[in-house]
Amino acid sequence: MNCYNANSYYASPEFLIRVSNVITFFEVPLCIFGAYCILFKTPEKMKSVKWLMMNLHFWSFLSDLTICCFGIPFLHLPHNAGYGLGLIDAPGLMIYCGITFMGAFGVTILAIYENRYYIVFAQNSIWKQLRRIFMPLMWILVPFYFLPPFFQIPDQESARIHIQKEIPCLNLTLVNNRNLFVLSLNSNLVGYCAIMETVVIVSPIILFFFLTLYQFFKIRDSMKFSSKSYQLQKSFLIAITLQSLLSFVFILVPVTIVLYGFVFWYYNQVLNNFMSIMFSLFGLETCVVMILVHRPYREYALSLLLFFRKRTVKKVDCISVVMIH
Repeated sequence: MNCYNANSYYASPEFLIRVSNVITFFEVPLCIFGAYCILFKTPEKMKSVKWLMMNLHFWSFLSDLTICCFGIPFLHLPHNAGYGLGLIDAPGLMIYCGITFMGAFGVTILAIYENRYYIVFAQNSIWKQLRRIFMPLMWILVPFYFLPPFFQIPDQESARIHIQKEIPCLNLTLVNNRNLFVLSLNSNLVGYCAIMETVVIVSPIILFFFLTLYQFFKIRDSMKFSSKSYQLQKSFLIAITLQSLLSFVFILVPVTIVLYGFVFWYYNQVLNNFMSIMFSLFGLETCVVMILVHRPYREYALSLLLFFRKRTVKKVDCISVVMIH
């Protein structure tokens, strides 16, 4: 194994904990604001997707909170081992919850695209019956994708010895009075589960996106929708696609780090820490993107910023007048 264990602050658990705490500090109020926007600033014309948007926001926030607050995974990739440094000292449970919540986030994106396709184009098609089976099945599968590795959790003492031999530069000690947790000695099994979850969820998202796009081009010059209705549906499709694509691009960075470690069997704790931080920022990024790409939320956020700016300017002017007199 290529092994690089930098004796730097960026490779330490203290660095990861402090950054995770800062992320949590900013994320909680921002995500509460995002939830407020969805609940109270979603216009009537978008009511059919209001609760789907709220569901998407909920799973994004919950997965992020699991990673950067409850779990804080100090991982030793490419081995499936690490420490849980968060509020809950149950690394196995936190790994399972984090990955499962990310899967639920993906299924919610699928539900939004499927809902748009059904509402706009397929209410009188056979899909009306098939969707009653398809979407519940997709939700039922979410908790099962990552279960197999948990049926093969090794004896922890012997597994820790094995990890120490595999990563000779690793200083295997107690971290914040917590022991190293080894999920599995079979990296292939974990990889297969992750690939299966990704393929099963992402494939229908892509399918519904292109089906909806095809139908939009097909009806563009027809009289099925009014110009206003067409523009509304088109604007929402563009906004949700931007939100999905930016989230995908953002999550691609830590996933690339993980894949690099597994393909080249390379251990670098600095990279592992930054990979965990990138995953921790996922919910924050998703919330910011949601506010920016959806016009009603963006306009409300800008109105608040302008309001507070005006109050600040008035306050400064008043102070200046008092000082002059």
